[in-house]
Amino acid sequence: MKVDGATSAIKNKSSMGVIRNSQGNVIERTAKYYPGLMSPMNVEAWALLQAVRWNKDQQISIHHIKSDCLNLVREVLSLNIAVQKIA
Repeated sequence: MKVDGATSAIKNKSSMGVIRNSQGNVIERTAKYYPGLMSPMNVEAWALLQAVRWNKDQQISIHHIKSDCLNLVREVLSLNIAVQKIA
């Protein structure tokens, strides 16, 4: 699963979008907007949370998670908990 979030100071919005599987194929197209600006770390964490919740609701197993936010990756790894417990 690949997650990504974005923020726009010009539009004063934060957003997240498509969920892909480990082969890079799109498995869900969605766009969620959050009114107001989030920090890059927070919008990436929000995207991860939304994706994990969606996978859980769809009963899809998560084997790998990719993110372009190194700080988020480090934070999640430091938690030392199963991803299933995040949702």
